[in-house]
Amino acid sequence: MKRLLCWKVWLPMFQTLLAIGLWLYTPVQYRKEILELLHRPTDHPFRLRLEGARREFPPSCEQLLYVVNFPAFSVSRGVVDPLILHVEYSQQAMLLPEWIFSIPVSDPEALPPRRISYSVHGEDLIFLGFIFFLWCWVGWRIDEFFSRRQKVHARRRPAAIGELTAVGAILLCSVVFAGRVIVEADSPHLRRVGTFGLIWPAVLAAYLWLVVRPVLRKAVQ
Repeated sequence: MKRLLCWKVWLPMFQTLLAIGLWLYTPVQYRKEILELLHRPTDHPFRLRLEGARREFPPSCEQLLYVVNFPAFSVSRGVVDPLILHVEYSQQAMLLPEWIFSIPVSDPEALPPRRISYSVHGEDLIFLGFIFFLWCWVGWRIDEFFSRRQKVHARRRPAAIGELTAVGAILLCSVVFAGRVIVEADSPHLRRVGTFGLIWPAVLAAYLWLVVRPVLRKAVQ
């Protein structure tokens, strides 16, 4: 039974699949929200031809993807992607490959080509990897919490200081990135991501305080 309720296994798997599902649904949700803005029915989103290739705002499912995984989003988009871009610019070559695939649209009256095209960049896979490891860590902490409640002695990890340092760095990165998004975003939808993304730094700060507080008490005594 304990094996079946192993959060560090099931939680990252579920969150990774959820992230992929939200990403795949993004083009559909965007078209539906455009139709809503135009006061048109949203039942057949692919019967509308969108002007311009650039999306003007992230739709609701994409906002949810970013908010739920905001630490991974902030590290990936705020640190890793600019670093990769800088290296590619200096070397005048792409470091990571790109894959293109498409999914057919079932609506027979949809506009040609009746397919949803997706472009997968290496940066997207890195973001997905960060999502997986983020929820591995969350699941691991949940498992450890329940093991302590059941009076099972949890092994002290020599990497505890490293973990706290990493959590502190991610917390700082999330706060800075959220501030940048709120200030520099060109749409209220993206600013909403930055605002709700601040929930994660608050949770991480609470976690750090709960871990560090007993140590400080012992030091004072």
